[in-house]
Order: sequence, then C-alpha cells, then structure tokens
Amino acid sequence: MSSTPSERKAQAEQLKAEGNRLHLRGDHTAAYEKYSKAIEVDGQNAVLYANRAAASLAMKDYLDAAFDAQEAVKIDPAYAKAWARLAKASHELRVYDKSIGAWDKAIACLPESGLPDSQLKFRQQCVDGLKATREMQTKVRERATRTFESSAWVIMNAWRDFSEGVRIMKLSRPSPAADTISQAIDCICNGILRDPRVFYMDSPNWLELFNIQVAFETGLLEGWRLESVRWALSNTVRTMFLKAYFLDYSGDSVETAIQFYDHAISILEWERRKWHDVPMSDRGVIFEKTFIRCVKRMRMEAYRNLSKIHVAVLRTTSTS
Repeated sequence: MSSTPSERKAQAEQLKAEGNRLHLRGDHTAAYEKYSKAIEVDGQNAVLYANRAAASLAMKDYLDAAFDAQEAVKIDPAYAKAWARLAKASHELRVYDKSIGAWDKAIACLPESGLPDSQLKFRQQCVDGLKATREMQTKVRERATRTFESSAWVIMNAWRDFSEGVRIMKLSRPSPAADTISQAIDCICNGILRDPRVFYMDSPNWLELFNIQVAFETGLLEGWRLESVRWALSNTVRTMFLKAYFLDYSGDSVETAIQFYDHAISILEWERRKWHDVPMSDRGVIFEKTFIRCVKRMRMEAYRNLSKIHVAVLRTTSTS
C-alpha cells in the first residue's frame, strides 16, 4: 500500500532531522546518506538538496556539492543558502565566473534591511565570499598573463631545439662527429620536453628518417669509456621517451606508450640514486630532477589520454 503525500513529507522531514543531527556532530558521510534517503522520498524539496550540498562541502566533494546546490536553486530560485553553497563549491572548483554569479544571486535573495542578526551574519559572509572570489579571479588572470608572456620564450626555445634536431636528422649522410651525432635525438627530445606543441612531421618519411637516426647514433656509441656510457644511456632514455611520445601522439597504443615512459623513468630514477654523488658533468643532464619531472609530466598526459579513451568506450557501450 503506497503512502500518502503527507506521510512521505513527514518521512522526509524525519530523515532530514536525523541528517542535520549527524551533520552537526561532524558525521558528514552518515548525514549525506540520510539526506539522500530523504531525497528518494521527496525529490522536489530544495532544502534537502541544499543540506546534502552542505555535507558534500564539509567532505570537500565539491562536484557533488555544486550539483546538489544547482538542483536546489532550480527548485527554489530564491533560496539564498543554496546559491551560497553553489558559490562555495564553484570557487573550490576554480569556476570563478559561476561562483561570482552565485554569490550575487545569494545576496540578491536577501533584503538589504530588516534582517535578524543570523541573516545579517550570513549576508556578510556572502559579501566576503564574493570579494574573495573576485580577488582570486584577478590573481589567476594576472598569473595567466605572466605565464603567457613567459611561455612565448619557452615555445621559442622549444621550437629552436626541435627544428635543429630535425635539420640534422634530414642530412643526406649523418656526420661522424660525436657532438653532431648526439644532437639530433637530443634536440628533438629537448624540444618536445620543453613544449610538446612544437612537434610536427613535415614529410611522409619523417619516422623513417628518425629511425635511421636512432640506429645511426646507437651504432656509433660503442666502447665502455665513461663518455660513451653516458651517451649510450642518454640515447636509450631519450629514444624510449620519443617512442612513447609518438605512440601517445598518434593514438596507436597509449598503453604501450605508458610502458615506455615507465621504463625510461625507472632507468632515470635508479641511476640517479646510484650516481647521486657523481657531478652532472659526468653523469649527464638526463638524471637531473628537471628532466625526470618533464618525462613524468608527459607520462601523466598519456594517462589522461588513456582515461579519455576508456570513458569514450564506456559511453559507447552504455548507448549500444
């Protein structure tokens, strides 16, 4: 036998009261569950969504908080607390435009005079929140401007390295000079590590020329002099990195790309620990923290690309 609307409302109110008690005690997970059960009973109650948003904010689950606060203001566009919680969640998610808009809405929902002390305090919190979000947005924009200005030099140097490596690679006959031998792979690798946006293939046989260059440099790095060992390690690591990058860039096999990144990083970290007391001039620049960090950054990008592929597959499966 189904319950009446009044019975469902009473049940939702009971669950809300239990959730409020848990929330005040600091048990936000249990409070979230109570509010969720209440929403199952009464899905058109803006207060329930706003309260669940408060629980999510307390647990730093900002996406969930933003979703629930958005649902609350859809049901009740004049609900100031819901707008404030949407503003807080959006601020933490770095969506400052949305946060500013939500703060404005929260303030607009409150009268400018005749408010009780508790509401006056809440209104001031909204005003302070709006000010803080605007200040943060200004800082982010200023930082982005500085980054853009400085990144122009990064891109220019990256392009210089990459194009020089490609120029050497395209020589009709690779030079036997040792300093030139190492430059092609080194320059191409350095350019991509500086900024991967510089990568391009301007001829159908680009990869063929690259493979020839790798084989040529590897074949000439013979002997066990320290200089040869250093070059051989550098060549091996850089070649692994470039193979990983090409596999990720082309989308042929992101999983294999990650394996190449893993191998390169394991070599770098192992040798850095083993040769921690050897000067950089002897062990080579590839074992510097900055170089290792750049390779890890590219591996993280590969993981992001892999996650996008998996999400696309899941969506396709769910709709088929």
